[in-house]
Parts: sequence; C-alpha cells; structure tokens
Amino acid sequence: MAAPSLIQRLRGLLPVVGLFVLLLASLFMFSSATQNSEEFSRSYLMLLILVVVELLLLVALIGINLQRLIRQYRNRATGSRLTTRLVVMFVILAVVPASVLYYFSVDFIRRGIDSWFDVKVERALDDALNLSRASLDWRLEEMQRQVELMAERIDNAAPGSLDATLEASMRLSGAAEVALLDENGFAIVFSSDRPNKRAPEQLNKVILAQLRRQGSYIGLEPSLAPQEGLYARAVVAMPNSGLPAQDRLVLQALFPVPAQIGVLANRVQTAYSKYERLDYLRGPLKFSFTLTLSLVLLLSLFTAVWAAFALARRLVAPIRILAIGTRAVTSGDYNRRLPISSFANDELGFLVQSFDTMMARIAMAQDEAHHSQQIVENQKIYLETVLGHLSSGVMT
Repeated sequence: MAAPSLIQRLRGLLPVVGLFVLLLASLFMFSSATQNSEEFSRSYLMLLILVVVELLLLVALIGINLQRLIRQYRNRATGSRLTTRLVVMFVILAVVPASVLYYFSVDFIRRGIDSWFDVKVERALDDALNLSRASLDWRLEEMQRQVELMAERIDNAAPGSLDATLEASMRLSGAAEVALLDENGFAIVFSSDRPNKRAPEQLNKVILAQLRRQGSYIGLEPSLAPQEGLYARAVVAMPNSGLPAQDRLVLQALFPVPAQIGVLANRVQTAYSKYERLDYLRGPLKFSFTLTLSLVLLLSLFTAVWAAFALARRLVAPIRILAIGTRAVTSGDYNRRLPISSFANDELGFLVQSFDTMMARIAMAQDEAHHSQQIVENQKIYLETVLGHLSSGVMT
C-alpha cells in the first residue's frame, strides 16, 4: 500500500510543481523584459498571453475549490467550518500585507519616475543647449564677417594679384579654403591649405537661392572626408557695384570646426534628446511598471489563495478524521478504523494514530467483556440446570 500511496502523491504534486515553475518563469521573464525596453516591446504580447493563461488557470482552480468548500459547508460536512475559517484567515494574511506593499510600491514607482524629470535639470539642459547654440551662432557670425571683409579686400585688389590676395586672406582668416565663384556657383579661382585639393564643387541651388535673396549664406556641413569632421561654409556676394545680385561673383570660404566643439555640441544635443524622449515616455513608463507590478501581485495573490485551500484542507484533515472517530465512539461503534497512512509523522498524525489505537483497544476490550459475559451467562444457565435436577432428586 505504501508504493501506490507514494505514486498518488507524486501524481498529485505534478500539476502544482508545473504551475509553480510556470509562474517563476513568467515572473523572471517580466523582470528581464522590464529592464530592457526593446525586449519588452518585442515580447509584450507573448508575456501578456502567458500571464492571462496563468491567471485564468488559477481562477479556475480557485473557483473549483471554492465551489467544493461551499457545497461541503451547506451539507454540514465534518471539518467544513474549520476549513472555511482557515481559508479566510490565510487569505487575509496574504492579501492585507500584499495590498499595503503594492500601494507603497506603486507610489514609489510614480515618485521615482517623476524624480527623473526635475525642473532644475530640465532648465539646465535647456540652458546648456541654448548656450551651445548661441556660442556656435556667434562663431558662425564672426566667420561671416571675416568673409565679408575678405570680399571687400579682394574687390579692391589689383586684377593681377587675385591669387596672392586669396592666399593672404585665407591665411589671415584661418580658413581651410577660399574660392571665387561665378554667378552660377562654378569656381573661377581658389586657394586651399591642401596642395592636392581639387577645384570646389558647384554650389547647390538652395545656397544660390539664399544668396540671391539675402546676399549671404552661413551653415555647418559635414566634410567629404569622415576624419575631418564638420566645417562651416560661408558664402557672400561680391560687392561689384552696379551689378544685380544674380550677376555678381561669389566668395566662398570653408572654416574647419574644432572637433571638441562638435563633440560637446553632439553630447548636449544627445542628452537633451534623451531627456525629451524620457519626458514623452513618462506616462507609458509609469503604466508599464505599474502593469508589471500588478500582474505579479495578481499571480502571487491567486497562487496564495489557491495554496490556502490546499493547506487548510490538509491541516483540517486529521481533525476531521478525529471528529469522525469521536462520533463513532459516542455512538458505540468501536470497530471503525481511521485512515492514518495519508498523514505525516507530526503531532496531529500521532494524535490520529493514538486515537485509532485507543479505539482498537476499546473494541478489543469490549469484545473480551462481551465474551466474558457470554461465558458467565452460559455458566449461569448450566448451574440453573444442575440445581433444577438436584431439587428433583431430593424430592424423590
């Protein structure tokens, strides 16, 4: 009988162990996904389906146990009232602390996320971004003024000294390249600090259109060589008195931008962009963290409630057996044997075993007393018969 009992226990534990492992796996996946937004967005649907399946399974198990307990309570089954009290007690012990912890956890999550978006930090990032832009704009305006002065100097130079004037202007201004272009943006003459530099490319239509409207252009552009970083392109129309803007020559200068300025500007812009993205995702972040915490809480509470039914039923089982045995004793039935093989070797199991042993001894004593009484009655009948025969013999 021991082997089948062990096999039955293992079979009964398999669903419990399987559900417990599934619960741990889902909680681990939620914890991992919450730390990585990309993984969470990728596996959101799968996690949601898994959690919903677990919740429905737990709700079904709780419903089955609750229906069974209600039926036993209405039928006044032995141990049903004590089981109900234990279940209610276990549920209260699980729900109340978990609810308090959930309330403060949600409040902590919301306050923690809000603390990421301090007004002073946002203002400091805005000021840093505006400062970097203002500094860069000031530097670009200074470059544009240098090119305008360069254009006046070249316009006043003698026709035969144009190359020398371009070279001198380039060295004085710190430009990497200076070029004189025609009204269509093609290079006429240029000077560069690199000896093997080819002629500049034609100006694009956007720059030419701005030149015709405003007479100048300044902007940052990436270099064709990745290792050179950014450079500032400053383009102004030559004075050329008496000529319309579309017929004037154009002076272009390329100024290298220090790599440190570009790196710092990119860092400020990147930090500000990340902050804006986090600010935009503040609500979804709160919702995702709260949803994760709520699902974990529901899974834990439903598991605790389901375990409360199983634990209460197991704790009440020895007491229920004792109540059945007590009723049998009060009704005079000493021959009923109590099932003690399913209980652990604890105090309640020892009590049930002792009670069963007591009932067996009482039944044995009752049988012996009944047997002795039967012997006495038989002897009494025998004596009465003998005495009856003796009386008849004396009278005769």
